Amino acid sequence: MTVFSRTWCIPVFAMVFVACGSNTGEATESEPSTITVSGEGVIEAEPDVVTLNIRVVTEDRLSAVATRDNAATTQSVIAALRKAMGKEAQIQTTGYALTPQYEYLKTTSTRRLRGYQVRNSVLLRSGDLSGIGRAIDAASDAGANEIDSLTFGLRDDFEHRLQALAAATQHARSKADAIAAALGRKVARVVSVDESGSPPSPVLMRAQVLGSAPTPVETGNLELRAQVSMQVELTD
Repeated sequence: MTVFSRTWCIPVFAMVFVACGSNTGEATESEPSTITVSGEGVIEAEPDVVTLNIRVVTEDRLSAVATRDNAATTQSVIAALRKAMGKEAQIQTTGYALTPQYEYLKTTSTRRLRGYQVRNSVLLRSGDLSGIGRAIDAASDAGANEIDSLTFGLRDDFEHRLQALAAATQHARSKADAIAAALGRKVARVVSVDESGSPPSPVLMRAQVLGSAPTPVETGNLELRAQVSMQVELTD
């Protein structure tokens, strides 16, 4: 009797797990901490130039007449300003407009042309601040019938802006030092500084016409402002 033996081969699959991870014994270097602060500087300065914008406005049924009257009056106004403020004053025409004028008719719900208006704008720029009241009176006497604006400024504000910028930077650095001290730390270095500024604030002007009395004009100081944003790095 023949005996057969059979061998069963059973495959065995081994599962290998690979654990990935970092060495917790190594300390990672942290990024240096920074803070961002802002600062503002304000500098006051006395104005050294005045700018006066006036208008001569004329109206007539005929455009040619309105134009002619306006030209004659404007010439008189310019001559009066030149006499009042001297040859050093800058005088120029800054605007001119001829506009038809209409009236509304309720009975027909239509508009009817009633004439024309001419507006001539003249600008005066002078360093004689004390004489601006005299200029207003002279222009008014010569036929100017609108004062558009009266402002005071600086011919060159560069040095004043530098002072405002320096004050803003010092302000920002003082704030950074105060914050760092409150955290028990110190400012290690300044990382970046960004600056911005604003034009001089307009001077408030008070002018009043009192009959035949000279027009009083009071000037104040200009304010020049600068702002900075500063980022600093802190250290222990």
